Amino acid sequence: QISYDLGLIADDVLYCVAHILPILRENDALQFNIASPNTPHLRELFLHFRELLALVIQGSRDLAKRFRMNSPSWIIKLSPDMSLDQMQEVVKATCEFEEAIAVEGFNTTVDEDLWRQYGITPGPGGVSGGPLRESAYEKMAALYGVAETEGYDTDFISVGGIGTPAEAIRRLKIGPRIKQVQFFSEILSKGFGLIPDTLEAIAAAE
Repeated sequence: QISYDLGLIADDVLYCVAHILPILRENDALQFNIASPNTPHLRELFLHFRELLALVIQGSRDLAKRFRMNSPSWIIKLSPDMSLDQMQEVVKATCEFEEAIAVEGFNTTVDEDLWRQYGITPGPGGVSGGPLRESAYEKMAALYGVAETEGYDTDFISVGGIGTPAEAIRRLKIGPRIKQVQFFSEILSKGFGLIPDTLEAIAAAE
């Protein structure tokens, strides 16, 4: 079992925040991402999520005061390999901090059953992009439903396997609190034209 010094981890994060704060623009946000499977044991920090987030946000508030700036906004990244109950606990804790403005999910999975469905040989690290399309949609829809039922006051960003304008629109239609969609892997195969095509399709669908 690995023991964690959350204070030291928060200090490392805040060292980076101190260098980023002076260049943040008015509507910029920082991402709190402990969801990557590519850093060993990183996801285990979700077991200490609220305590660690509290240290990071309080520290960023103190730094912002030194720079005579507003406390920065934060986006919380979720793992696609979390259970719905685990995600709910993270969202619940997130809502305790006014700086935490949105929850983002889901990309980069280590679900070997999903990999095999797409003929991917399990190995170190995770898989993103197309194989996550349906899983990411279903998890976001389920989490969104819980958030609505419980009255959690947060917005959402949907990611994972979004490779067409139609898929982007499908994610936004989950509900009005889905404020953004994000794609990356699909740009590598389809090119940057995917961005204006998606923006045009979203505008036409409104």
